[in-house]
Amino acid sequence: YSARSCQVASAASCTFNGQAIAHGSSVTAYFASSVAYGSTCQSETRTCSDGALSGSFTHASCTVENAISDTSWTKGLDFDGSSGYARSANDSSSESPLHRKRTDASPTLSDGAITAGQTAATGQPWAVASVFNVSDLSSVRNLWSQAQIDSHSGNRPNDERAKLEIQANGKIRLFYGNESNYLKWVSSSSLISANNWYGIYVDYNGGTTGNTLNGINNNWYYSRFRIKLVDLSNGQVSDPTGTWSESGYGTVQDVVAGYFYVGSYGPYSSGANRFQGKISSTVTTTLKVGTALPDDTEVSLMVRDPMGWLSNYKVGNSWRKPNETAATTNFALGSNTGEQGTKIWLMGDGTNDSSSNIANQVNNSESNQYLQLNSVSTTSVSIPGL
Repeated sequence: YSARSCQVASAASCTFNGQAIAHGSSVTAYFASSVAYGSTCQSETRTCSDGALSGSFTHASCTVENAISDTSWTKGLDFDGSSGYARSANDSSSESPLHRKRTDASPTLSDGAITAGQTAATGQPWAVASVFNVSDLSSVRNLWSQAQIDSHSGNRPNDERAKLEIQANGKIRLFYGNESNYLKWVSSSSLISANNWYGIYVDYNGGTTGNTLNGINNNWYYSRFRIKLVDLSNGQVSDPTGTWSESGYGTVQDVVAGYFYVGSYGPYSSGANRFQGKISSTVTTTLKVGTALPDDTEVSLMVRDPMGWLSNYKVGNSWRKPNETAATTNFALGSNTGEQGTKIWLMGDGTNDSSSNIANQVNNSESNQYLQLNSVSTTSVSIPGL
């Protein structure tokens, strides 16, 4: 041997996408830089070993492309937080997807709980989906509501109502009942911040929501509802945690009748909690009894592409009229019946929308299906992901 000393050379690093990867370190790489909507990005872990990088994928990031939507997202209603609101043109029980007769709700106290993920065997289940952007959270903002408040000169404690609100702290609140007998859910954390777009979905499985007897199992009634958020950029659905509470053992009344409101609780300024910001869509629909609740794929489509959801999940299928429990066959557009159970209001992007009315896209020529505008107008919007 001729060398007077020996030194072991340091292991060589690697390079990936212009980034140095130290020996023994790893990086996540992707097969493609983008994939079609509904597909999943394929990834692998590439590890550096003395200048050699394992694996073969070459892309540092991957995005899921937006869906090809049947719904236009260029308009929205602009609410001023003071006087503006929108209201359904018809308050008939046969035209209101959220209508419920208490005599049709099940199960009774002795029947036990409804199977998770299912609607009740008899009852009047429903769902509501919205896309919105609240611009001011200095006070409570009502996203949608339904109540018999119109028949009274102002709010009354015994008015039965269903309403979804954003609290001043950004928490979501769902209220069902009256001021003495109700169920209420509040999200555990602040989920909504000003000047951002959100998609939200709520459904009710049609079961009983209260009992006059002591000793009831409140969890039965709390489980009647699901609240879901939909990421508008990728369609991912999440189930926010929250806390339920009740008063008077819930409500056993005919919840709910009356008009459906967007951006307000009723027509009167007192207690209306008027929305401030933009709402670009509201969908209300009946659900059938004794069947599976919408899965996350359907929920995502209902929120992000209402017209696509209409084509894929409603047209040609059986459906339920609002004041009935039995199913009706062959949901059809412009049928003068199908629109009873489903309202799709696109807030300026719909066919036959005008400065004073938003048409129901299930039957856009029927004025009885309009959402009537009161001190609120359409405006242009740009919604990331849609």
